[in-house]
Amino acid sequence: MLVIDHKKGFKKKSIIGTYRLIRKPMTQIHGKFYTESEFNIKKILKSRGEILELGRSCVHKDYRDKPIMQLLWKAINAYIIHYNIKILFGCASFPGTNINKYKKQLSFLYHNYMAPDSIRPKALPGLYKKMNHIDKSQIDNNLIFKSLPPLIKGYLRLGVFVGDGAIIDEQFNTIDVCVVLKTNQIKQKYLKRLEKRKKNKIIFFNRFLKKINK
Repeated sequence: MLVIDHKKGFKKKSIIGTYRLIRKPMTQIHGKFYTESEFNIKKILKSRGEILELGRSCVHKDYRDKPIMQLLWKAINAYIIHYNIKILFGCASFPGTNINKYKKQLSFLYHNYMAPDSIRPKALPGLYKKMNHIDKSQIDNNLIFKSLPPLIKGYLRLGVFVGDGAIIDEQFNTIDVCVVLKTNQIKQKYLKRLEKRKKNKIIFFNRFLKKINK
């Protein structure tokens, strides 16, 4: 999935946002989901209905102050409806490989957003890094939430859960957690907020046009 800045024309530099979407039928071609290289997702694979892996989320640095992620998620929502997706999952990352730096953040996810056992992914043996480093009572939830990477914050607002264990990805210089969400549990208020922002922008733009045309 691509977001293209049409003002730049159709060329390489015009791509400003991406998301990689892989449905279960595609694994018959590629062998497996990317997430399976880091996490045990057998419980998700055994679930009924279509599943969708999300990955390679990226927004160009010059556009990160614009609502590109909202635009991508609006398209993903349409994709979910079209293919009747039941479960979303994938990897989300913290920058760097120093797990001690994120003890509070990982503990916050562990205590507040652990996935239900029926769909809970788990980091593979040999890669598994525990997330529960700090007691729940010692965590300032509001403060820690603000310190999370933007993509993980966006996922949590959507309603995602996380799997058991993190992994260190030396190749990409990240610490990965697995996120999972049943689509019938997507927070509708989040999707409505995206739609409201779009309507507000249209109203503002129409008012602007009226002013300059007077």
